[in-house]
Amino acid sequence: MLKDVKEKAKKYTIINDVALRNEVAVFGSTYLYNFPFYELMQGHITDYAVYNRSIEGMKVSEAVEAADDCLKNLDPAIILVSLGEEDDDSAETFTAYSELLKRIKASHRAARIYVMQTFGKDRAFCDKVKAVAERNGVEYVEVGNEEKIKSVFSRLSAFFHRSGISFSDAFGVGC
Repeated sequence: MLKDVKEKAKKYTIINDVALRNEVAVFGSTYLYNFPFYELMQGHITDYAVYNRSIEGMKVSEAVEAADDCLKNLDPAIILVSLGEEDDDSAETFTAYSELLKRIKASHRAARIYVMQTFGKDRAFCDKVKAVAERNGVEYVEVGNEEKIKSVFSRLSAFFHRSGISFSDAFGVGC
């Protein structure tokens, strides 16, 4: 794992000690790291605290090692994972993604885990991520080809409520 990724992951362990438990954890790479959750949540009612534990530029193989530190002590009710922007379409990428999901599931047994489509990748890549999610018993969420952050957030906002609606219901997943 790159030193920079490791250092950033370790910093999350420090702030996780003072975070609320049983909330939402977002764990990803560049797209989610740069996603303005906090700015867009202002003025919206949410039942959850949202902790963005994404690391810019992180590869899937690095995420396998960083996940424990990034999610440590959060005991999240929901974990949203989206990785792969920095990766190629190799078997190693998808093997690492599978290992990551197994580790997260083992460490956070009570959490609902969702894998969101990888932005900036072609359909074939996203279909492979979906297959990995399904093989590991986690739900895959396709957001679509929307490029406008506000539009993506409006679809994500249902995810931040403790209602009976599932994440895929909120997105009307049909893939």
